[in-house]
This record gives sequence, C-alpha cells and structure tokens, in this order.
Amino acid sequence: MTYLRMFADDEGELHLEDVEVEFAEIDYAPPTPPLGFSDSMEAPGLAFMRLSPGWEGEIWHPTPRRQMAVVSDAERRVLEPGDALLMEDTHGKGHAGIVLDDQPVAFAVTQLGD
Repeated sequence: MTYLRMFADDEGELHLEDVEVEFAEIDYAPPTPPLGFSDSMEAPGLAFMRLSPGWEGEIWHPTPRRQMAVVSDAERRVLEPGDALLMEDTHGKGHAGIVLDDQPVAFAVTQLGD
C-alpha cells in the first residue's frame, strides 16, 4: 500500500512523493489470526469536507495543518476514489486543486499532530 505525500522543502517549494506503508504482523483482534498493521500517526481530529462540482482552488495555498485526506475523486495528479494523501505543505507556496467531475467530491480528513 502506498500514499501520496505532499510537502514543502526549506525554500517553500512543493514536492510530491509516493510513500510505501510498512506492515508488521500482529495479534490485533484475538482470537482472529494475526494481521498486517502499520505504525500509527497521532490524530487529534477527524473531519469531512465536500467540494462542489466545478470548485476551483487554483490559487496556490498551503494546507492549514498537517492532515491525511482520503479522497472520493481529485504535479498534476488525478486522485482516484480511496486514494490517501498526506498533506504536509504547511508553509511555502502550497498547492492548488480543482474538481474535474460534475459531482461533489467528498473527503474524510484526519487532522494529525505535529
């Protein structure tokens, strides 16, 4: 499994990278068999967000806080339903986005600790 990491370098320039999730076999929910489980991230909040059809956020902007977004539809990358995006560009130039579909796009946004 991978997720997309969006971050700003020391000069504020935006970068994207694919991050491979590492799993360890653990007894998570006995008596079920062991399963693969990743390290956890501190998450003080969970929110949902919806963008209207044709919404344009093409003005460059940073994310207001470090957060993980799991999208239902979005370098230019098109995100597919179920894709995960780690947004860490909390400073610098930021990012831009646009809804390409004629349907609303819904996100589950997990707000992460620093």
